[in-house]
Formats: sequence, C-alpha cells, structure tokens
Amino acid sequence: MYPLEKNVFDLIEKTGNIMMHRIGEILDAPMDEVRHACNKLAESNDIVIKDGIDDENKPCKVCSVKKIRSSR
Repeated sequence: MYPLEKNVFDLIEKTGNIMMHRIGEILDAPMDEVRHACNKLAESNDIVIKDGIDDENKPCKVCSVKKIRSSR
C-alpha cells in the first residue's frame, strides 16, 4: 500500500465514512490522487465507495470501511 493509500484508509477507518472531497481537504492532497487511492482501496475490498449527497445537496462519493484490518 502506498503512503497516500494508507493515510486515506486510516482516515476512513477513523471516521467510519467520509465524503471523498473531505479526504482531499483534510490530507491536503490533490483530488486526482485521492480518487486514485480510494479506487485502489475499493478494488482490494478495503473500502466501499457509494454515491451520496453533500451538505449543499450536491452529488458526491462517500467512502466507508468494508472490513477492519486485524494487523497494522
């Protein structure tokens, strides 16, 4: 797992679920890189990405933990 993927996963695990654009804001990372990291985590079944609605009633992607890792 690349450093950004680990940071993204740790943040999602800590919050339970979070909007993808908030991940970019919190980690101060470009959205393209955050989106790529989230997609990689989803491919490996670590997280789930669902459609959601943000605070301004706009469509967004919400990331949630699919399984909790047993070892770090």
